[in-house]
Order: sequence, then structure tokens, then C-alpha cells
Amino acid sequence: MARWKEEIILCKTDLECSERWFKHQADQWETRVKGAKALGNLGHACYAAKQAFNWHKMQASAMQALDQIKDPDLS
Repeated sequence: MARWKEEIILCKTDLECSERWFKHQADQWETRVKGAKALGNLGHACYAAKQAFNWHKMQASAMQALDQIKDPDLS
């Protein structure tokens, strides 16, 4: 049982790190959107916006998966 609890803790930690990485990437792409718009590169801005959207979707998926993991101390 102790190994199972440890595995759940490791999974939660990995998902938390992933969620933060996805948010960081989304923020980076949103910065690129602003920069491209400021330069009048609308095609670049559209591409960057799509990338930001995709990273936000991955962040949301990680958060949803994290919510589904039950705390081993409560089980």
C-alpha cells in the first residue's frame, strides 16, 4: 500500500509540473501574439494565438486529470 501511495504522489507531482509547463508555454505564445500584432504581422499573430490556445487546452487537461486523482490518505 505504501508503494501505491508513493506512486499517486509522484503522479500528482508530475501532473503539477506539467500543468505549470503548459501555462508557461501558453504565456510565451501570448507574448508572441502581442509582439506580432505590434509589428503588424497578422499571420504570425494568428499562428501564435493558435499555439497559445493549444497550450491552454493541454493545461486544462492536466488540471482536470489532477482533480481526478484521489488523495491516497483519504482512500
